[in-house]
Amino acid sequence: MDLDSVYRTVADEYVDHVDGATLVRGAMNGFHDAAVEAGLMPIDSALVETVPLTSTGNDEQDWLRLARAFQTFVDKIGTRGDVNAVADGTIRGLLDSIGDSDSVFLDRRAVQARQEGGIVGIGVTLAAPGSTGSPIVREVLPGSPAAEADVRSGDTIVQVDGVSTESMTLADVVRAIRGPEATPVTIALQAAEEATAREVTVTRAPLRVPAVQATNIEGVEYVRIRSFRDGVADSVREQLVSSLDRGASGWVVDLRGNSGGSLTEVASVASIFLGDDIVGIEIDRARRRVPIQGRGAPIGSRPTTIVLVDEGTASGAEVLAAALKERGLATLVGMPTAGRVRVGSVIPLSDGSAAQITTERVLSPSGGDLDGIGVRPDVLVSESADDWVHGDDPQLDRALAELGARP
Repeated sequence: MDLDSVYRTVADEYVDHVDGATLVRGAMNGFHDAAVEAGLMPIDSALVETVPLTSTGNDEQDWLRLARAFQTFVDKIGTRGDVNAVADGTIRGLLDSIGDSDSVFLDRRAVQARQEGGIVGIGVTLAAPGSTGSPIVREVLPGSPAAEADVRSGDTIVQVDGVSTESMTLADVVRAIRGPEATPVTIALQAAEEATAREVTVTRAPLRVPAVQATNIEGVEYVRIRSFRDGVADSVREQLVSSLDRGASGWVVDLRGNSGGSLTEVASVASIFLGDDIVGIEIDRARRRVPIQGRGAPIGSRPTTIVLVDEGTASGAEVLAAALKERGLATLVGMPTAGRVRVGSVIPLSDGSAAQITTERVLSPSGGDLDGIGVRPDVLVSESADDWVHGDDPQLDRALAELGARP
């Protein structure tokens, strides 16, 4: 049974111990919500909802009590209801109880999108005001569905399909906005200069965004890395090497809004600066430590390097930023990073969905904690919605000033 498989993986492999009673309560909450949404009769859902919530002190016994009741429910319902939807909701509730935004249920569409390596969405990058709260549109990708629907930088997304974003995490909002290709999503937007919110309906579409973008700004090579998908390290190395041939006086590596990706690619990008030295340290539930090594030879005679980071810099991007900062190979400019440095395992489920569970965290090369803490820049420079509305970039401006390219 998928539910039991997910429970046991969390109980045995999640990076921290999770109290069994917490998982049972989460599963039951998820079951209840999914049963209501599926329109099940109370007499059917009562098979699970009447399971005692009081803990016996024995996690195995408590879980088996719920698992048996759930199996009885599945056997009784048969084809009379959407058992898969209720099962998915129960797993989602279990994972939500962990309180880890990277340990999540992935429906079939999300799994398929990952396998295809593409992103279906509306074409915006978002900035959150805190751990929860209505996010602000930081960037609208040119030619994207959002641009065509007149979504603007600086807009606050206050609702998604009629649901308030006030208590959502940034990950919750992103998941709500993403969905199947060619399907609509209605978002309510509040502009700073407008008294009331406006609603726009945007049709989701595949987004073709280059993982690496490079340009020369006043003699400085600016390289933005949006994600660490396959081939990124080769692209970054090629851009930086060719910039030296063109006489670049400095490098700006922009990791803002980069939520990570392949640690292999992270290590390969890091090797541009530190060769085969240690980039970070993976640590698992048993507190075993495995070093992450650079992959490749460093580029010689590198110019002064600035790395841009912000609250959207997460996971592998934080590992890279921490390694370059600790080694004294780059100056970090911007705002503290997300503090979400986790490695997950994906458990395929029988209906084509999956459960992603955090099994490791990553430390800095010196062994410093990053998860829940993040990386603090050497030079703090904030940005505001007003900057995004007017197309200003004070963080990049400061980086160029540090390199002597601007006053």
